[in-house]
Amino acid sequence: MENDTLKSLVQEERARKEATGETILIPNPFDDSDRLGVKQELYNTYAGEYERRTESGLILFERELRLFRDLTPDLRVIDLGSGPGRDANYLSHLGLHPLCCDFSIEMLRRCEDKGLETRLMNYETDLTLFEDNSLGGLWTNCSLTTTPQSKIRDILREIYRILMPGAPAYFGFIEAKDYAEGWVNPDFKYSLPRFRFRANRAYIKRLIEEQGFDVIHFDVIPKETSGKNTYVKYVCLKPYSR
Repeated sequence: MENDTLKSLVQEERARKEATGETILIPNPFDDSDRLGVKQELYNTYAGEYERRTESGLILFERELRLFRDLTPDLRVIDLGSGPGRDANYLSHLGLHPLCCDFSIEMLRRCEDKGLETRLMNYETDLTLFEDNSLGGLWTNCSLTTTPQSKIRDILREIYRILMPGAPAYFGFIEAKDYAEGWVNPDFKYSLPRFRFRANRAYIKRLIEEQGFDVIHFDVIPKETSGKNTYVKYVCLKPYSR
């Protein structure tokens, strides 16, 4: 990864923000390897800070976590992009057997400290390793917001494939008025840029339903509650037949 490219991204975004007063997502100039390298470096570097900052947010997802638990036909589930294991740990206390899957070894070390099972993986490619109809549920809370839209449809398709009929999937996204993706500059939380995908709730729902899922629950965490972004939450089911 060229530091000059990163510096250029930061300068460009800051200039646009000063001109418009809004955060602008810079189009992605990197290939997949470099994009993922920045992502991995970000979460390895800030794993501890990220865990501390997000720990209190669990209460915002408890309703969905419990609904997800009630819907699972099998105890074996995945937390995709688990981070430090906050949500997976809660699911474990509800009696499920979550597998924490993440691209950051530092995040997974924090999952292991909680006694959780882990797997280091790139979910953009490695979901193909799971067998058809093999899992009782999949939880992914805002991990897909760090993924280009060109990858998201394939990921959703793989999630659908590996879930048992009748199994739930939870998807959390950042909402925006219009579709956008790209890099956001460093702020007081991180010194590395972050890739983001954002879209409105109808667009996201359509992405999910196009892969065959039935959306059975939807809710919103408004910006005023989260402190930064508006988050949309979908609990879905893979139907027994289509």
